[in-house]
Amino acid sequence: MERDNQQVRDISWLSGLIDGEGCLYLQKRQCKSGKHSERRKSFDLIPEVIIINSTWPNIEHADKILKELKVGHFIYSIKHYGTRPGNKPKWGIRISGLFRCKALLVEIMEDLIGKRKEAELLHKYICSRLSHPNKTTPYTDDEIKTYDVLRMLKEMSNPNDYTLDIFNE
Repeated sequence: MERDNQQVRDISWLSGLIDGEGCLYLQKRQCKSGKHSERRKSFDLIPEVIIINSTWPNIEHADKILKELKVGHFIYSIKHYGTRPGNKPKWGIRISGLFRCKALLVEIMEDLIGKRKEAELLHKYICSRLSHPNKTTPYTDDEIKTYDVLRMLKEMSNPNDYTLDIFNE
């Protein structure tokens, strides 16, 4: 799809917001006992991209761009329990699921800098899951390893300082 200059700027702006204020990860949700959990090793790995910000106009602008890109998402406010005076209100945008995250990553990946490796790993995980005949297909060892690698990247002080061969082609 051909983009005009404003759309290119908006996507680059959104990429920068995600690079600075976003989080790309696989959420591990435990399944209740039953047939579903036996097929899937008792958990689900759900791709998610979250943006947290205390500036409402940034949230509104990101919302507008995501709507233009037709990327499903929702906005929520973050409640501060027992807040101290001076804490700013915060809002979050959550993009969750294989198709929504893939649609977003395809648009922003080339503009990411600090979170590019995470985006690439998340994208490869999504493509791997979508290549299975159905969503109940058990996770592959590489898909589970991707979860572990993404967690490790979050804990590292310099996420670009590592060598991992996950999904090398």
